[in-house]
Amino acid sequence: MKPLTHVGLPVIHPRSPDHAIDMEEKKYEQEERHWRSCCWDLNRDSTVFFSKLFISTCVVGLCIYQLIMVADCGSQHMYSGLLGIILGAYLK
Repeated sequence: MKPLTHVGLPVIHPRSPDHAIDMEEKKYEQEERHWRSCCWDLNRDSTVFFSKLFISTCVVGLCIYQLIMVADCGSQHMYSGLLGIILGAYLK
């Protein structure tokens, strides 16, 4: 039978968290962060960041060019919307 507190409720003993991390798993996590090829070794996070930055810079450049050069206001909504989406993604 479980011991009771002074008000008659059962005593709850918190468990200590199990923080044992296997060293092989930790080594595997570090290896996942690198992309290896026969010619180079790339950090995954920096490659993804600079790829997103390059693509979004190209899209922003296209949108700004089209907003300046297109005289029809009806076709400018798409480009201003794209600029807003990219701005919102970076401010997130």
